[in-house]
Amino acid sequence: MVLGGDPLAFFYGGTEAPYGVFEMDIIGGLRGRPVKMVKGRVTRLPFPAHAEIVLEGYITPDKRATEGPFGEWTGHYAGRRGAAPRARHQGDLPPQ
Repeated sequence: MVLGGDPLAFFYGGTEAPYGVFEMDIIGGLRGRPVKMVKGRVTRLPFPAHAEIVLEGYITPDKRATEGPFGEWTGHYAGRRGAAPRARHQGDLPPQ
């Protein structure tokens, strides 16, 4: 999850790219220059080099935790308490 990335990436995120086309290549084309990318330390996936914060990890269906209900802006609590997939902790990750 990228927080504080290129605003154009945020706006482009709601549209579709052709199969096999990396969205950041399209953003680089719109900007007129390539988007500088770096590899993540955990997943080795590419992330924008100038993002403010990157949350990186794995979420698998076999690791679950209880969560909810969550408060809405009206003060109403929607949903129920239940098991949902959770992010894997550092101790759960395979060695690099």
